[in-house]
Amino acid sequence: MRYLISVNISNAERNDIIMKKLQNSSLQKNNKLFTVMCVVILSIVSVSLPFKAAESNCKNNLQNFEGEIQLYISPDGNDNAEGSEDSPLATLEGVKNAVRRYLSADKKELPDGITVNFKEGVYKQQQTFCLSEEDSGSAECPIIYRACEGAEVIIDGGVKLDTEKFSPASGDILSRFSEDAVSNIKAYNLVSDGVDYSEIIHRGTHSALLPDCRLYVNNERAWLGRYPNNQKYESGYKFFSEFNDKDYDGYTFIDDSGKVKTWSEESIDDARIYGNFQIDWMASSGKILNYEPETERITFSVDKYDANQNGRYFMYNVPEEIDSPFEYYIDDNGMLYIYLPSGYETADINFAQCTGNIIEADVNYYTFEGLTFENSVDGLFQMNGNNNTVSGCIFRCCGGNAVCLNGNDVIFDSNDIYSVGKTALYVDGGEITHLIPSDNEITNNRIHDYAELNRVYSAGIDIKSQSVGITVSHNEIY
Repeated sequence: MRYLISVNISNAERNDIIMKKLQNSSLQKNNKLFTVMCVVILSIVSVSLPFKAAESNCKNNLQNFEGEIQLYISPDGNDNAEGSEDSPLATLEGVKNAVRRYLSADKKELPDGITVNFKEGVYKQQQTFCLSEEDSGSAECPIIYRACEGAEVIIDGGVKLDTEKFSPASGDILSRFSEDAVSNIKAYNLVSDGVDYSEIIHRGTHSALLPDCRLYVNNERAWLGRYPNNQKYESGYKFFSEFNDKDYDGYTFIDDSGKVKTWSEESIDDARIYGNFQIDWMASSGKILNYEPETERITFSVDKYDANQNGRYFMYNVPEEIDSPFEYYIDDNGMLYIYLPSGYETADINFAQCTGNIIEADVNYYTFEGLTFENSVDGLFQMNGNNNTVSGCIFRCCGGNAVCLNGNDVIFDSNDIYSVGKTALYVDGGEITHLIPSDNEITNNRIHDYAELNRVYSAGIDIKSQSVGITVSHNEIY
């Protein structure tokens, strides 16, 4: 049950509370009463504004820090610019270099803080952006990356497909599409757009090969043509029928749906099987080794471990099974075939390209506020360090763990995480040998549609077993 408590407090006051907590972390550890009061105040403020990106103001916020530096970045900027509001920088690398110039100055001349203001737009980041110890802030000079007031800022690890470039599917492949779906299937040449469509070997729990589903439509995962279809609120699996591993050379079952009989030999060769072949808490993957049309018996391999009669599965990467909106198939020449319903011209269709985390930060005293991170083959955001804050951000559309946090005095507040292949949020902190608490706070976040690819041992919030002193409250997970 979530309790919403309204209090009359301004955003400036809220920012002051967070900044004071960062600057006085050592004092809080020696004053238990102050710590309790601070946590209560933060919780109340967070819950009063559920799931909305924290407001920020490019010109006025935090100006009470005498000597604070304000930098600006825009997709239309230039990394040779001075970084002012009228002459902004263009890339994250440009921002990092500008911040380093201030941090490398004489320690006596450090600014009272550096704020990087992101103007509205999409910032392409198809390679991992790294921050290291050299980029760290301090209690005297915290670093803030935040969106300007009212600006939608997206750090994008993918390629947006131009809906005007889709055309009706043609050629020999038409014979492999179902009659009911063929009129809705469109083609798109990924090669001509420079999209890297090569298969990524992405393994999950128990070394199972995960479906390589990197296409997102309106921020939801699209699936390689599969049977049964992906069902959000119903089972998208079938149980083995007439399973037999004794009278045949390998694991076998009967395709009682009659689906495989309609597939071409090429489709049978390319098809993959994924599910829980042995027990429900163990992920499994494999391939079709042989199909007997007369008996409809399938012989299949298992990449690791075993299979038994209670196993469940789905088959994917099959063009004949493209029969529902946004299912797709990519041929060996980089041609994308996708089921597009009427009105698709306004859809936002993206293909993930960044093969690592979009952000990897090993820093202290950093704040990320009001930013969106999306479209990664693997994870989105990894931060190691102390006295860091992530607030009012959106993390979506990735194949791995969305957010990983490791450190002490970390605040993760009022963020959204969704369309995630594995765990949504992984948190570590504290020191178990001497029971030193991390004082990390995970509050007022909304997390949904995670574990889409790796279906076992993937959590909404995963707290490392050796962690100490992490507060998790007022989060909605579904």
